Order: sequence, then structure tokens, then C-alpha cells
Amino acid sequence: MHHIQEAGFEGVIRCGYIQLDHGLITALVERWRPETHTFHFPIGEATITLQDVEVLWGLQVIGSPVCAADMNKSLEQWIDICETMMGFTPPDGAISNNRILLRCLYDIICKPLPENASDESCIQRARVYILYLLGGNLLSDLSGSTVYMHHLINLVDMSVSASMSWGSAILACLYRRLCKASYSKANEICGPLVLLQLWAWERLPTIQPIRRTDEVDFTRPYGSRWNVEFGVTRVPMHVLPAYRDAFASLQPNQFIWLPYEEHVLELLPSYCTRGRACWRSVTYLICWEIVEAHLPNRVLRQFGMHQPIPIPRLLDKHVALHKMTRSGRANTNWIETHQQYIDHWRDSLNHVENGELVNDPMHASVEYMSWYWQRTVIYITNPSQRFSSNGFQGDGETTEYLMDGMCRVFYTSLDLMAISDAKHAGYFAQIRDIASHYMHQARGQQRLDIRHSHVLEQVDHQSSLTQQIHKEPRNIQRGRQGGRRCRTQPTQSHFSNIGLGGSSSNLEHGSHSDTTLPTQTPTVCPSPITPIHLFDQTLDSGITNDNAHNGGSSQLQVNDNELDEQNDITVEHHGDLPIALRKQKRTVKHIGCGTHGRLGMGH
Repeated sequence: MHHIQEAGFEGVIRCGYIQLDHGLITALVERWRPETHTFHFPIGEATITLQDVEVLWGLQVIGSPVCAADMNKSLEQWIDICETMMGFTPPDGAISNNRILLRCLYDIICKPLPENASDESCIQRARVYILYLLGGNLLSDLSGSTVYMHHLINLVDMSVSASMSWGSAILACLYRRLCKASYSKANEICGPLVLLQLWAWERLPTIQPIRRTDEVDFTRPYGSRWNVEFGVTRVPMHVLPAYRDAFASLQPNQFIWLPYEEHVLELLPSYCTRGRACWRSVTYLICWEIVEAHLPNRVLRQFGMHQPIPIPRLLDKHVALHKMTRSGRANTNWIETHQQYIDHWRDSLNHVENGELVNDPMHASVEYMSWYWQRTVIYITNPSQRFSSNGFQGDGETTEYLMDGMCRVFYTSLDLMAISDAKHAGYFAQIRDIASHYMHQARGQQRLDIRHSHVLEQVDHQSSLTQQIHKEPRNIQRGRQGGRRCRTQPTQSHFSNIGLGGSSSNLEHGSHSDTTLPTQTPTVCPSPITPIHLFDQTLDSGITNDNAHNGGSSQLQVNDNELDEQNDITVEHHGDLPIALRKQKRTVKHIGCGTHGRLGMGH
């Protein structure tokens, strides 16, 4: 533990086990914008920043970027490195393609060190712990059961590892995983998802589980306060429609912009605040091949400042950066490849965003909200679709839709008053007053300050595409155990969430993603060692992963490219669209998911 602490991973270890809520993660992915690395809520943009990483997990956010040259070594060379740096000889088949099985590392961790173990043996065991932690949680990928051995480069000297910015690397990894998961053909997500969940719990009281104790251990990172027993009498957990409903009807007073008050920061360990000088830095985050922009200038309310209309910064390269992978780039020196971004990171203190401090960041300016509502997508699911007879019946989207309609009535009355004679103007004034009265009663009076005429056009009058999902027999896919999903002939009573959205008028926000469906295949990791387990079971699912280590990935929803592989796929289009039978390959795809698309069919 001393050497793990020396390397800079004490905080995340001491946060302990926290169960992952797959429904919450999926609902957040639907609101993620890969162009700006922010979540789009009805109240404005919000995101996880360097501040959250350091305060919640105690990971250092200042220092050298986590980056080096890839080593494409032979099997014999990797075996020698294992023996030298980790003190064991891996079994046959444990190493392949510069990766080692997490199960192999777990087996070593389960073996206790002798009482008289040398300091070198303790260092070797610490490297095994850290490598397992990186591959299983912090920097996990969709391989599911392996970790890159290249991370050992940064663990040769523990004091050098402590000088690296692991916090920024892990945030870069989280950004990239969210971006990849938000695209239409994604059905899985991996990476430091527990960190994202802690961020949501800190800032969204409507979905916070009830902590059964108010005590906080200020010798640990702030995220450890959620490592307690929960009460769920007021908040539904693991229910995706409930989270969608809560986010759709989010009010300004239902988001905590400043969860880390100054007196709390003063009580936390010093390693949770030592990088606060760069918390608001607009810069690039680097983790090996991953480079992502850190844009706190878009969420200044999270730092108690006035939020102006953000000036686009560091947005011009996100497409090219997302295409940069390790595939086909053996022996790449990422320090040389990313030199311009590394230089920007090293100069991050000169890119700190400042703003006007405000007493109450809860309410954004009318100017900002008018700009924002013209560029965001208000509805994630279709408020006009029929309710199901089973499960949670949320009406958040429908309520918001009705309020938007009342705003339309309000402004239409104003327009007609301006062009009518005195008698008819009086009638329209009464209509205006009725709309204003009920908007105030429904706590929507602030919406009357914003004239957003595009909102209702985001909802098409066509009936939504109805889909039904069923499971095929269980089998093994990509090292995981679970059933395949395919679409079948829908029924009139089936309820399916279809994403909504309007084309953006701002080049910052593209349109690329489909809706995700509320069917998920969680997995379970039985390891008692990994401090943050991402492999819990979700309600109403009996599927587990007997392969144990799936790298912290979370099965999001149905994957479009897996659906294409099915032999028989039937999709019914209601309204004016014909019923089409598709074999092998789909010729019609619906567009729209999260905040990225449009309702209806792609042409």
C-alpha cells in the first residue's frame, strides 16, 4: 500500500467498492455531446472536469501527461518483463498482442506476500495491483479481459509515476468512451464509469440515492462518502426510463452547480486539491493515443461564475482526434505524435478561463438560454408515443411538451394582439394571461422569457417507429456470456423510446446518433480486490459473465450492427410509411438518439 500511495493511486483505492448503475450511465450517454464534451440538460450544459476527478478520486491532475512510446515486443520479451517488474512468470496463453489477461493478474493478487517479503517484492506486487486497476477500471477498454502491458513503462519508478497527471489521463479516457458510446452503432461502454456516476450523484439530487449515514471521512477523497449503504425509498435506481424522465423535466433548482463548498475542500486530503490552479484550464487531455479537449469555459456555473455564450475553442480537431487509434500503429512514439497537444497541456496554466463570480449560478441569463435552446435537442424520447402497460410510466417529456405548447400559445397571443383591433386584442390578452397563469403554477414561468419557436418542430406528427426486442439463446460473444438481440414484428401495444432532435444550427453540434433501447446485458466481476467494481447486475436481468473480468465495460443497449447480422428483421413503419421487410441488411435506418439526431426515418 505504501508503494501504491507513492505512485499516486491511494485516493481511488480508498474510495472502495461502489456499485455501478447501468441505467444511469445509459441515460447520461444519451445526453452527451462528443463535439463539446458536455451533457445537454434542459437547464444548460454541464460536464465532468478536472476538479471532479481530483476531488472525488484524489488523482493528480497536474504533471506530465501519461504518454510514451508503444513497445511492440515478442512474447519472450514480455515474459522477461513480467518476471523483472512484477515478480512472476505468466502461464501459457496469458500474454497476446502486447496484452495480459486480467485473470492472470488477479490470481497473483490473491496470493499473499510472505511476512518477510523484501521491498522489491512489495514494489513488484504494487505494480500488479496498479496494472490490474488500470485495465479493470480506470483505463479499461472493450477487450473485456485484458490490459495493455505498455502501462508498465510508467511504473518503472514509482516516484516518476507520482509526478504524472493520471487524473487528466483518466478524464481523457472517460471523454473518449462517452464519445464512442454516443454513436449510433455502439451498445457498450467502458472506462472509469464509477467516476461519472459519482459526478451525477453529487450534482443531481433528484437521482441521488439516500445515504444512511451523514458522516464523511475527510481522510479519504470526497467520492468515498458514497461507499455506504443506501436507502431507495425515494429514488428509483437502475431504471433507465426513470432517469430519462428525471433528466427531461430537470429544473434549475434540481442541479447542484457547486457541490464542493470551500469548507469541504479545506477538510479533504491535500492531494484532492493540489491541482486546483488548472481546474478551469481550457486545454488538451492526453492518455497515450487519446487526446480530448477539456472545455470548462462552457460550464463556468460549475465554478460559481456567470456563464456567457461560449466562444468555440479547441473544437476544430475533434473528428480527426477521434479517428486516431493504436490500430496499425505499432512502435509509435506518442510523445512525438502528440507534441503540439503536450505543449498545450504544459502551458495549461496560461489557458485558465476566468469569469464573473455570481452569488447564485442556478439561473442562467436569458441571453445564454435563448442561445442554448436554439442549439440543443429538448426531447430524448417521443412525448407523443403510447404508454406501455408495464414498467415505469414517466411523463416528464409529455409535461415539458405541454409547457412548450403553452409557451407557443403565449407568444402567439402577443403576436396577434399587435395586429388586432381593440376588441380582439382583449380576447388574445385573456388567452395570454391564462397561459401565463398556468405556466407560473407549473413552475415554468422562466420559459416565458425565452422564445424558442423551433422546439415543437422537433416532434414529428408521424407515429414513432415501433420496435420489439427479444433475446436469442445464450451464447459466448467476444469473451462475454449473453444473449443476442434482434428486432421482430412489433405489436400495437409495444412501447419503444425513439430519440428526437432537430438539426443544429451551430457547427459545434453535429447529428450522428441513434436511440438506444432499454435492454441491457450487465456483467459481474467477482473480484474482491478491484476497488471500484463496474460489473454489477441490473434489475430484471439474470445474465452474468462467467469469464469474470470484462474490463469495466457496461452493456448499454441494442447494437445496430449486431441487428444487421440477423437473418430475419421486420420493421413496421406507421403513418404514411409502408411496411417493409428487410433481409440480411437493413435498407432503412432511423436517425435520432440522445441529443444528436432527428425524429423519423433516414432517407
